[in-house]
Amino acid sequence: MMSFGRTLLFFSALLLLFTLRVVPQTVSFYNITTADGLSHPRVFTIGQDKFGFIWIGTAEGLNVFDVLSI
Repeated sequence: MMSFGRTLLFFSALLLLFTLRVVPQTVSFYNITTADGLSHPRVFTIGQDKFGFIWIGTAEGLNVFDVLSI
């Protein structure tokens, strides 16, 4: 038999699950290839700076792309 504390916790969790609204988030993906200016197709690392530039480290060097121009 469940204690009062466990029962309260269970129903509180159920209430939270039913009232929580999950807003779907749109995520966009872009493929950057050598045709787009990438120096090599083998990518080791990807990062984004505070200005929105995407930095991609490849086997042939470091590449930078402006997110707004992709």
